[in-house]
Amino acid sequence: MSNLRFNQGSAPSTPASAKSAMYVDSADRVPKVIDDKGVIARCGQPQSWNWIRNSGMRFFRKQVPSGLTTYSNTTGRTQHADGWGITNENTSVTVRRVDTGSAPETGLQGRYYAELLKTTLTGKMFLTQCVQGIDTCMIRGRTVRVQAWVKSSTGTPTINIALIQLSAAGTIDAPPATFISAANGAGTDPTIGANLSYIAPKSGVTPDNCTVDGNHVELVSSTSWQRFGAVFDVPSNAKNLFVMIYGDGTFLATAGFNVSQVSLTDGYEIQDWAPMNDYAELVRLNEYAKSFNVDTGPATNAGANTGEFKFQCTVGGAAAFAGQGINFNNPLRAAPTVVTLYNPNAANAQIRNITDGADCSASAATANGEQGLWINGTSSASAAAGEHLAVHWSAEAFL
Repeated sequence: MSNLRFNQGSAPSTPASAKSAMYVDSADRVPKVIDDKGVIARCGQPQSWNWIRNSGMRFFRKQVPSGLTTYSNTTGRTQHADGWGITNENTSVTVRRVDTGSAPETGLQGRYYAELLKTTLTGKMFLTQCVQGIDTCMIRGRTVRVQAWVKSSTGTPTINIALIQLSAAGTIDAPPATFISAANGAGTDPTIGANLSYIAPKSGVTPDNCTVDGNHVELVSSTSWQRFGAVFDVPSNAKNLFVMIYGDGTFLATAGFNVSQVSLTDGYEIQDWAPMNDYAELVRLNEYAKSFNVDTGPATNAGANTGEFKFQCTVGGAAAFAGQGINFNNPLRAAPTVVTLYNPNAANAQIRNITDGADCSASAATANGEQGLWINGTSSASAAAGEHLAVHWSAEAFL
């Protein structure tokens, strides 16, 4: 049996007319062909579907994207960017989205990335995404590649990627409230919650730009962007998958790491990161909805005509009104577990009578289901039927 062997390297010179040349690109280890027009094509490796949502960190709808926002959850997963949760060993973490639109960064294809910084005390940080059950079922028993682009904020900390499953003993789309019960010391995997288990990197497949260490792969990061990743075999009975990116050791106060272009794809192949258009990605992000503009963080007293929901009052002064239904632009994954109201003209959670400039009282929201919610309350003291009411809202159905 004969073998065809190629030296890895950069693209050769453009061949002569009516000729083509085949080579293996040392940058991504992918076989490619260059033709007599200088066109380079990959050989038999179409782009695979990415099961990670918000993989390029475009959407931070729960906060002001560019503002460092503080979160703290020492055992569970607090959602910050759409699809992404954060766990911190102690005190807190600050997170923001960095926009490189006006200042592109070498090595980063996408426009955005997430910056995570530890606050006050030295400790670990864990960035995770839960792959929904409907998607996990599609790749049960398959071999998958997990990869991400990472850089440090300072120094050369070791950054890890691990793949975790919610095992057969768990309930699909019901991850345990305690996701990490102990952060453990440097070089030691964190202790994870009930019915969760690590999926070890696949043996016999050298990881990309990193090394295997037990249940994870690790990259010695720098202040420049680097891609790293590994291959895993998904158990045939997995109910949910979790991609976890975290520091192998602790981060000093105000230090941390940056991440973007995360992917979970079917197959062994190293992938070029391929973003989705905004609308398609928003449809996939079916765990959150709000009345505010996409890049406006939910807050009270946001002002008039900022996207708030408006409807007519049907009763007189200081009287309970039956309410009004709101439909989401896209159905959520499930009925919201948290619905929050925001007064657009005052620092409280009341519906606002914008005709007479007064607040209603007893404002409340009820989740009708995946399609929408219902709001009601008691009208302001001087209200009259036909006056205009307004309120901002948000709805959460996070895993």
